[in-house]
Amino acid sequence: MDKLRNKCLISKNMKRITALKSKSLRHYAQRASSSRDINAECKQLHDTFDKSIPTDLVIKVGLRSIYVNKFVLQTCSSYFREITRFVTSEDDQDVIRLDQFSYVTVYTYFKYIYTGDIDLVSLDKKFDLLIMAEKFKDIHLLKSCYKKIKEEITKENIISVYRTAQTYNNKIVQEYCFEFFIENNVDVVNTDSFKELDEHTRSTFINEAKKAYGYYKL
Repeated sequence: MDKLRNKCLISKNMKRITALKSKSLRHYAQRASSSRDINAECKQLHDTFDKSIPTDLVIKVGLRSIYVNKFVLQTCSSYFREITRFVTSEDDQDVIRLDQFSYVTVYTYFKYIYTGDIDLVSLDKKFDLLIMAEKFKDIHLLKSCYKKIKEEITKENIISVYRTAQTYNNKIVQEYCFEFFIENNVDVVNTDSFKELDEHTRSTFINEAKKAYGYYKL
């Protein structure tokens, strides 16, 4: 029964991948497709992500594996278009090693390629994903990460977000914090997290916000 199920799954997924490849090649030939169109088609393959069958490429992080397909990466990521540059062989498998990042970050990145979703709770991990997106020159992911971080800034967590942005030397997110503060300064200054700041940190944050967005009135 398991063999029959696996055989059916292989057949189903390979047909979808083949259909995507055929459709994409027609688009390229006609010069009528945009990267957004191709990415949307890649998202249709979300249920094939990290399935050991069918796969022709394994992403390795330490001892852990993520199963993907070369064509999907080549189609949905300009960084991996010439994918053979990154592939090595381990145990008769084509492998790309990404040990410089955590497994959670790498898994989230490739899941994003397939699904368009960013499933990260930790703020630190979102910043790690930003670093990975910058390395892989993934503009869509960069925009999605920044949008998600900006939308999640609240009066309660703004100081935590700002400090994390400082740690990662991320000026864009620091600007988001200044913008949020200027627009919501009365609410922010009345939170416990803001009141608990030492005088130097508090005055530095306010002065930086004023320099970025001008005068405000408490």
